[in-house]
Amino acid sequence: MKGFFKIALRNLARHKRRAVLTGLGMVFGGFFLVFGEACANGLRTQMFNNMIALDTGHLRITAAGEEEQGASDFDRVIRSPGKRWLADPERIVEAVSGLDGVSVVSRRIESTCLFFAGPKMHEGTLTGIEPEKEADLLLEAARPVAGRPLQAGDFYGIYISEAQAERFEAAVGDSITVSAQTAGGGMNTLDFLVVGIYAKNMPWHDNRAYIHLGSAQELMLAGNSVTQIKVLLEKAETAKAFAARLRETFGGWGLTVEDWKTAGGFYAGSVIANTITFNLINLVLLIIIAAGVVNTMLTAVFERFREIGMMAAMGAKRRQICLLFLAEAALLSLCFGGLGVFFGSLVSLWLGKAGIPAFVDAARYAFGGERIYPLLTGGNILASFLVLFLATLVSSYYPARMAARLQPAAALRRK
Repeated sequence: MKGFFKIALRNLARHKRRAVLTGLGMVFGGFFLVFGEACANGLRTQMFNNMIALDTGHLRITAAGEEEQGASDFDRVIRSPGKRWLADPERIVEAVSGLDGVSVVSRRIESTCLFFAGPKMHEGTLTGIEPEKEADLLLEAARPVAGRPLQAGDFYGIYISEAQAERFEAAVGDSITVSAQTAGGGMNTLDFLVVGIYAKNMPWHDNRAYIHLGSAQELMLAGNSVTQIKVLLEKAETAKAFAARLRETFGGWGLTVEDWKTAGGFYAGSVIANTITFNLINLVLLIIIAAGVVNTMLTAVFERFREIGMMAAMGAKRRQICLLFLAEAALLSLCFGGLGVFFGSLVSLWLGKAGIPAFVDAARYAFGGERIYPLLTGGNILASFLVLFLATLVSSYYPARMAARLQPAAALRRK
């Protein structure tokens, strides 16, 4: 086998320009295979982390029949109507908090409402939270650009999005009036002071404001009721089994228990769509690389008819001739493909810290934030290299087999 690679290296050196041009395509392909997979991983992780932190938790407990009949997943995510109330949330919190593997159990109220600031009015989503339980999550997923996140003492404070601040021309310390439907079906209004403004995020987050759970209950005349309970687990991968366990525990309580993938709905679909897009781009890259390899190897076969015929006449077996051409393709993939994977890994690691900025709103919505941070793993590097290597060998098999099947006399007569 060592002899095959020596001859293959010599043959590649005889046609440096062609080998380098094909190799550059492999560098390009290896780079974007690694980089694309790192971006897909980063996007998937970022969107799911945001969803878990700001919306669903690892588990979401709601009153049975929470979903509006006929509403799409997108409408439910955007509006989060919170029509049904959990009348005895403390009992549920107590039952869940004592379970092994549970890290945080927090109560929430979510409802559509009207925001007023001076003469301006806009519809949006209001979320009442327990700030002492969700402060770290808000700092991570809803990063403040002015002021600070909601704290336990901000009973009449409100934490609004950067988009809302621009819409209302509001700053930290300004007053915003909120009008919402009460638990009994009427309307009530309260005034709040802006304590902080968080960075632009996905569009369904840009219309959301956070207030203290107690003030949300006061605004909606809900007593101690809430619309959902959010549960964070020590291990996210246990969410599905945990949800099944809680459904048995709460059988007959009139509750719906969903893991984060089920509760995510539209979010999860967005992530899957983005992942499919990245995979399609990688597939196109592989097809382009394979076409380049086939072209290079076919050209090598056509240029070396006499050489192939001489080898066959001297007793070289078809298998040996085939292996020689496969060895040339393997060397190209190992050297140039490996170089592309190396550079792709370096860039992914660097951008994993610096981030890729979203230059337009469409990109910001796709990223789920102002930046996307590629996430590189050893498995991504190995998988990208192996996929590129195997794609090169598979695409070079036909030219190699074609060379091996040439008859010595016919090959020697060809020019």
